[in-house]
Amino acid sequence: ACVHACVRACVRVYVWLHAYHQIMFETFQVQSLHIVPQAKLALYASCRTTGVVVHVGHDDAHVVPVQDGHCLVAAVRQIGVTGRDLTERLMEMLDAKPDRVHLTVRSEKAIAQRMKETLCCLSLHCQPTRRGGSAFVDGYSPSATSAPGLLKHYQLPDGRRVSLGREVYNCPESLFRPSPKNTYGRQQCSGIVETFNDSIGHTVPELHPAFYGNIILSGGTTLLPGLPERFRNGVASATVSGFAVNVMAPEDRIYSPWVGGSILASLSTFRAMCTSLSMYDEYGPSAVHVNCTV
Repeated sequence: ACVHACVRACVRVYVWLHAYHQIMFETFQVQSLHIVPQAKLALYASCRTTGVVVHVGHDDAHVVPVQDGHCLVAAVRQIGVTGRDLTERLMEMLDAKPDRVHLTVRSEKAIAQRMKETLCCLSLHCQPTRRGGSAFVDGYSPSATSAPGLLKHYQLPDGRRVSLGREVYNCPESLFRPSPKNTYGRQQCSGIVETFNDSIGHTVPELHPAFYGNIILSGGTTLLPGLPERFRNGVASATVSGFAVNVMAPEDRIYSPWVGGSILASLSTFRAMCTSLSMYDEYGPSAVHVNCTV
């Protein structure tokens, strides 16, 4: 199965699919091909065909509602902050510290990413603060009751020891409260909860109970400690209809699309789902419309 995240308009998706089929069949001479959106595979990994996949990876982040194995493309929404953005934000915060830590080259960015994955976490509750000239994201700091032991340490490869305080909370806080001063190059930047609510709002109300009850987290950035609980609290507090909110965060969710792909490929019906080379020879690039379920 070929994994690809469906985050674009329908017409653009099919234009891409036509070109992809042409390359795979005409250039690489593959015998069969089946393209599945990444979100659907993450949902299959949780043994479900209906639900909402909230994927936050290194380069892409999106909310995808899926009903009976079909992506509701009109309700797909892109989340404004990705794992790469958090890493870059942490680098900015390190550079602004009194004991300046300047990380710029590619290998040093990998250090910042490991630092983010090792130290950063989400506070369950945040209190707004007023700090003029602060380098902290949005000027938010974790409440004292939910952020014990603020100071954390990380040893750099050159032996230097870096101490981080509120940075470990304020960096990932961008997922929920994006800074109005930094939209990461995008026209608008909504928080993950607001993006989820916007996506659900573009689906029919009859599906809302099933969607709120089957929210699947996917992607490496969702492994940040405290993120599943913070996201669930945010969605539950924003829900006015009183639906039960169930957020599932599998331990191996960084690999969920691959797990879902292996499950799909192991089905006895999988071969019938594929577009074969003979089918492509007969229909050309339009064969994408026969078996593709994007």
